[in-house]
Amino acid sequence: MIKYIRKINLHLYKILFISIIISLLSCNSTTGVDTSTYGLIIPGKSVNGIKL
Repeated sequence: MIKYIRKINLHLYKILFISIIISLLSCNSTTGVDTSTYGLIIPGKSVNGIKL
């Protein structure tokens, strides 16, 4: 009985490990950064698109 439970636990750990690896590999999301205002400085108004 104990060998059977250990075998099941081993299989569950393998499945968990594989699913974590797959989920991490599928996370290739890129953040959309607006570079049109990058480095733009308007004296007294904004720096890099951040209003003062």
